[in-house]
Amino acid sequence: MKSARTQVNSLNDLVTNVTSLPERYHTDAFDIFLFRLRKPIRQGLSLEDSINAFEGALIAAAGMSVLSEAYFVNHRPHLQKLWPDAIKWLRAILREGRPFIRPLLFETIFPIGGQLFSLIGDMEPQLAAEDGTLDLALELWKGADTNEDSEIEGYTARPLLMCLNAQKGPIVLDITEVATRLVDDFDGDGREVIETILD
Repeated sequence: MKSARTQVNSLNDLVTNVTSLPERYHTDAFDIFLFRLRKPIRQGLSLEDSINAFEGALIAAAGMSVLSEAYFVNHRPHLQKLWPDAIKWLRAILREGRPFIRPLLFETIFPIGGQLFSLIGDMEPQLAAEDGTLDLALELWKGADTNEDSEIEGYTARPLLMCLNAQKGPIVLDITEVATRLVDDFDGDGREVIETILD
């Protein structure tokens, strides 16, 4: 398990097998996933180090989603602890990580992001007000080409829906801000927002 802190292949093995481990090891796995997500985003790394950083962060985020509500229901502070780092890395992966992540792995950012947003929506909805949460939700909703050789786009609406549904509980986001940001992100073209929603 220790090698998962530094080696992407070992980290991937841990994510694949974490639910089959005895429950007492789940916190150890969480600590490793958090360790990877707490690494700073640095420019100017070698190609190998950049691949290790970006793929490692995405795989660690996958590990958090695999731990799922079954783990976090008894470890709510862990969910609060990981959220700012998950936001930081998922946004960085969407913006600059594609050259360093294998295409099939890059595609997983959308279901992973959706699952993590579902976790906070179900368990810690106040995290919807954290800095960067709405930005990430919008970026995941707008999506990205997941394969440069095809026109298939990956996206997920779940994070944005979670942010909007937060209005049904204690008010944590200003719905006007959400609407304004949607239009702003499409350069003020409200029609394009509607077309994207309907597409």
